[in-house]
Amino acid sequence: MSMTSLIVGTGCMALAAVLATGFTAIVLIAIASGVVAVAGTYYRRRIGGITGDCLGATCQLTELAVYLGGVVS
Repeated sequence: MSMTSLIVGTGCMALAAVLATGFTAIVLIAIASGVVAVAGTYYRRRIGGITGDCLGATCQLTELAVYLGGVVS
C-alpha cells in the first residue's frame, strides 16, 4: 500500500465518521491512532517487527480503547 493510498483512505473514513457522529469521532480517531502507534513501537522494540498475532492483539486493544473512549466522551 502506498502512503498516498493510506492517507486518502484514512481521510475519507475520518470524514465519514465525523459527519456521522460529530466531534466524538475526532476524539475516538485520536485514541485509536495513539494505541496503534504505541503498540507498533512496542512490537518493533520488543520482537523486532510486527506479526499476525501482533496485528490481532492491536485490533483488540484498539477496539477496547475506542469503546472506553466512547463511554467517557
